[in-house]
Amino acid sequence: MAISTMESLSAMTDETSVEVPLADDASYSLSNASSGYAVIKLGTTNDYRVMFFWDVDGNFVDKESDWEKVAYTDTDGYLCIINTVGQVTIRNRTGSEQTLKILQLV
Repeated sequence: MAISTMESLSAMTDETSVEVPLADDASYSLSNASSGYAVIKLGTTNDYRVMFFWDVDGNFVDKESDWEKVAYTDTDGYLCIINTVGQVTIRNRTGSEQTLKILQLV
C-alpha cells in the first residue's frame, strides 16, 4: 500500500536535528526502524543538499542530491549514504572533514 509523501510527513512523530563535524572516513548513523525522511545540508555555506525517504522495511523510496559527490554505496571520494537493515550510515570519504547539518523525521 503506497502512502503519499504528504501523508507520510504528517504521520511522522519524531524529529532529530544535529550538526555533525565528520572527519574523513568517519561515519554517523541514523535509525531507519520505521519509515522516515532525512535532509542533510553541507558545504562551507550549506549550499549542498541531500534528501532521502525510506519505507518501513528500510528501503530507500526516493533520494536526490544537488551535489555530484554523493554516492549510495561505500565509494572513495564521496559522501556515502549506505542503507542497511535498521540504520542509514552516512560515511564521509571525501578526503576532508565535512560539517553536516542533519534533519531526520520518523
